[in-house]
Amino acid sequence: MIKYYKDDPDVAIVAVQTAFEGFKVNTFGGTEQVAKKYDLQIPIGQSGTEEEPSPVMKNYRTGGTPWVVIIDKEGIVRYNNFHIEAKYAIQGMEVLKKRPISQ
Repeated sequence: MIKYYKDDPDVAIVAVQTAFEGFKVNTFGGTEQVAKKYDLQIPIGQSGTEEEPSPVMKNYRTGGTPWVVIIDKEGIVRYNNFHIEAKYAIQGMEVLKKRPISQ
């Protein structure tokens, strides 16, 4: 999916590491290692520390890894679940891209 949308100005793909355990390795600095390990060519952020639980996990009620959230151009969450096959994500994204923005 990353390669499919890499030059599409209407789609942004980002990864957010939501730390809920292993706080010594699940750090913002550790995201660079994750990017290298999986050859991720997308922005990666960090949410959550041992002292402050992840707001991303709380706000999107994530429950596993990899958790996928698809948000449309109006900010409406259209998919929020554990994993999604790339072909289904692409199909859904193409439908969302064709929808006009409501006034």
